[in-house]
Amino acid sequence: MPGRFAPEIPLPSYGFVPGRNERPAERELPTDAAFAYGVDCWNAGYYWEAHEAWETLWIESRDPVLQGLIQCAAACVKLLQGNRDAFERVRTRALARLVESQDYGDFAAAFASVDDLDDRPLLRT
Repeated sequence: MPGRFAPEIPLPSYGFVPGRNERPAERELPTDAAFAYGVDCWNAGYYWEAHEAWETLWIESRDPVLQGLIQCAAACVKLLQGNRDAFERVRTRALARLVESQDYGDFAAAFASVDDLDDRPLLRT
């Protein structure tokens, strides 16, 4: 795993998976650290938390690349829930947003072949 990009914000003590464990309290993130913290969460396997961090930024920007990353995280949550069909559907939508991106095209290509979360590509800021 690459080094942390927002080391000043501690990672969660567990990854939330709806239907499996208790949802943690909402975390207030500084806007300037939200993207980096989301990357840290993704790289550590905290997909719900990555989704939540990025969504705060997406609500303001409506950036399609950010939406694609959020959907990648949501797809991973679906896989953790054991719902492979939903994983495939959400991943397809995510890849459509990311594949054209100059910055995330390689990530999209790698995520397209993910069959197991242990094989997921890591992100860099």
